[in-house]
Amino acid sequence: MISSLIFGKLLTTIALVLGLSWVAERVDTRLAGILSGMPLGSLLVLIFVGHDLGVEFAAESALYGIPALVGTLTFAGVYYLGSRTRHVLGPLFGTLAGLPCYMAVAYTLSQFDFSLGGGILLTSICIVLAARLFSPIPQERVMQRVRLTFWHLIFRAGMAAFFVIAITELAGAVGSRWAGLLMGFPITFLPFLLIIHITYSHKHAHTVIRNFPVGLGGLVCYLALINTTVVSVGINFSILIGLSGSLAYLAVIGYIFNRRQKGVN
Repeated sequence: MISSLIFGKLLTTIALVLGLSWVAERVDTRLAGILSGMPLGSLLVLIFVGHDLGVEFAAESALYGIPALVGTLTFAGVYYLGSRTRHVLGPLFGTLAGLPCYMAVAYTLSQFDFSLGGGILLTSICIVLAARLFSPIPQERVMQRVRLTFWHLIFRAGMAAFFVIAITELAGAVGSRWAGLLMGFPITFLPFLLIIHITYSHKHAHTVIRNFPVGLGGLVCYLALINTTVVSVGINFSILIGLSGSLAYLAVIGYIFNRRQKGVN
């Protein structure tokens, strides 16, 4: 029988992922890509890790969650390379190519000791580099939006819930460093990407990938604020501070996005 704690994690994850889906699916595909970089998966992991294993464990996990985003960017790039086909198995090709590359990067990063400044610097450089490398990807608008079914949403939420529960349940065994590195796993980005790819086309999925690095800046803000505040104010207030920083970043990006849209029009 599923324990009440695991059941609570399951329900919380599903509720938050479906909430993001409801918002993202009603916005332009490009903005949905930016929203994919919001700290949904890491939010859930840190809530449960902080309460289960303490604030110092959560602080170090947040610290190593920042360079772990290099692995997430690697996954996105390799998924793009592996899915540039109209073949029905394109989503599978991209996933099978990207996941081993993510784990290889995570393992490599686990061999280094990171400071907050060093992690932010490395990740920021990789975000800028990925944004430039992804910029030639054509932007594909959804001309006729397909209504996602209940089972599409359950798949997305269920997949995210599986990874959140797996990471939080294993955190004590693998340690705070690996818990943080696994936090970079595309917990919500992967199921979101698969559904966009399957429901629309590889071009729409690639549009999400193109804009994904921009959204990761909000996740860096979130994790950095968690790392610097969680020990002093506790996990709950720290998460509120981190989310405020992430939302402020998203507001700035949204403002820039709207200005560019008006300039184009």
